[in-house]
Amino acid sequence: AIIYVWTFIQLLHATEGQLMPQPLRTWTAHSLAVTALCTAECGQHGLIASASIDQTVRLWRISEAVAGCVHSAELAAPLHCVAAHPTHSALYAGGSDGRISMMRLLTLPEDLMRPDGTGSATQSRTAAAIHSGAVSGLGVSYDGSALFSCAGEGGVWSWDAESLVLMQRLLPQMPVDF
Repeated sequence: AIIYVWTFIQLLHATEGQLMPQPLRTWTAHSLAVTALCTAECGQHGLIASASIDQTVRLWRISEAVAGCVHSAELAAPLHCVAAHPTHSALYAGGSDGRISMMRLLTLPEDLMRPDGTGSATQSRTAAAIHSGAVSGLGVSYDGSALFSCAGEGGVWSWDAESLVLMQRLLPQMPVDF
């Protein structure tokens, strides 16, 4: 699987009849189809997170100094969606098994106090409750306190973004998709 990155200006020029521009970045670390992307600003560094059928979430930095993946996590099932916490402290991924996983990106102050130095970027957590089918969409509230998900059974589930404890199930009469 290949991820191409262009600037918005490059794409606008391409729609005006010019030849397709060279990508700003080309990333090939996923071994199977990429199913979801999300973008986030992190100071002066733009970030892109990708999820794949190969069961990995990868984080990329759109910086000239960084050519490859800056963080990755392998999960238990093929992935269908990805979302970033607004503080860039975590990524969330939804799998075909109905589970939602959180991968920490930044070290928390309490992790820095551990004598063995463990913690930081490799920590992950999986929600105890699961959807009955593949998770098809994820979104994080503006303040980062809540995570929202949807799947084939319909409705929107609301989670505590830090603990991944299910807070509420909103079940409308129609299917919901992000």
